[in-house]
Amino acid sequence: MKFHPEELELARSYTEVTPVPGLSREQLKAILDRGRQLFKWHKAHPVLHALINLCVFVLLFTADYYVLLALPSWLLADGRDRRAVSFVLAALTTGGLHSWLLYSLGVFSMHEGAAHGIRVAILKDGSPSCGSRSIYDGTFSGRQTAGEGVTASRLRAAGVRIFSEFEIDSAAACLIALDATGDREA
Repeated sequence: MKFHPEELELARSYTEVTPVPGLSREQLKAILDRGRQLFKWHKAHPVLHALINLCVFVLLFTADYYVLLALPSWLLADGRDRRAVSFVLAALTTGGLHSWLLYSLGVFSMHEGAAHGIRVAILKDGSPSCGSRSIYDGTFSGRQTAGEGVTASRLRAAGVRIFSEFEIDSAAACLIALDATGDREA
């Protein structure tokens, strides 16, 4: 693994200056109650749950297939305008839809993790979605800024401990502590 001291420094500065807003007791209770209801349903209907998961995967991957292979050929079909702007619009449309579908897959995975009671997550720091300490600034210049991605933020708000790929030892220690106490909060 390649160590990046500047990313670690960004992570430290972010942690020191940015408080993570917590949930109120009522919000946390409502989330946990709904989670318990869904977990009971999941345990009572494992085959149906697996079938739903399979349908979601088939739908997402089929849609992605059409977005990546069929949509560009339709947008750039013979007889249509062949200016550069047509190619740029086709690329932007296809890329945007592909990114949205993959993001949807990530959200689905996050919900599945919550349904199975995950307590610790190791996410790629720097990602606009998964960054837990720093994220890229969006200028495609490679610069990072202190911040947290959308997925990391939502998981943290749900009580999941978030660690970056630089904190694997800390994540393992946290998981061991959670297992030892039998508690979700450690």
